[in-house]
Amino acid sequence: MAETQRVANATVTPRVFVEVSVSGVKFSMLVDTGTGRTLVSDTLFLKLAGHSKLQVSRVQLALADGSPLRVLGETRLRIRLRSENFPINAVVVEGLQYPSLMGADFIQSYGFVIDLRRKSLFCEDRRIDVPLVTCDDWADDEEACVYAIEKVSIGPKSAASVLCMMNRKYSGDALFESSLKLEAVGGLVPRCLVTVSNGKFNMLVRNLFDHELCVPKKILLRKISPLCRDICSLEETRTASKENDVELKAILWKLTTETAEESLDEKQKSSLFELLWSFRDVFAANKRDLGQARCSSS
Repeated sequence: MAETQRVANATVTPRVFVEVSVSGVKFSMLVDTGTGRTLVSDTLFLKLAGHSKLQVSRVQLALADGSPLRVLGETRLRIRLRSENFPINAVVVEGLQYPSLMGADFIQSYGFVIDLRRKSLFCEDRRIDVPLVTCDDWADDEEACVYAIEKVSIGPKSAASVLCMMNRKYSGDALFESSLKLEAVGGLVPRCLVTVSNGKFNMLVRNLFDHELCVPKKILLRKISPLCRDICSLEETRTASKENDVELKAILWKLTTETAEESLDEKQKSSLFELLWSFRDVFAANKRDLGQARCSSS
């Protein structure tokens, strides 16, 4: 019988992240020595589809309070730090609110040392020194706002990437609300999930009009909601995030695997998922989601 491993409470401060990549996909890993195994969320695993395979796992995980976590399997990852690759068997967990947790197995296997004073993660054998990004505590009553860092001019009926900054230090995923200020002058900034690194992120702004649109420097765009919740509140986090594309991906992938069962191989399942995803605007993530599709009867 598999032994149940405990996962520490990820709200212990200071929370530190390290920027990594796997097969060209960049994301932030929460450095958590209290977790014995390196963990990957189901949403991140979907992003890595085609680069990693899901294998059967006998690992059982539970939170510090004894609440069980649903393990979907294990996957072999080549985590890239700087110019070096570090292979590790990561456990894929359903409903994990962080993209990934760097556990004690990874840190000890390669002899990494965490230096909170210097805010660095370094490995003497490989001569690698990677900066750590600190995530400040986020009070529920605090509002995070987004500002444009620089002035950007967008041509008629075109789009441009705008570098934005939050009024708090934060790294991780966040939900950006649509900007009413830009919409009033013809700019479209849809409600979307963004990945923030040290308070900064890029956002695509569309100009719907026939004239040039100017995004002024330091303009207050809108509030933003960091998805940095207590790991014990998995059900609450999962419910709150169902309105975004990442959650919908997980729903459609589950639908694909449950429908196909043993009749389709992995390649066929991936093709079926891609077909469903191409019609993502038709699906509703929850009962309040009206979707983006416009249907009319003839």
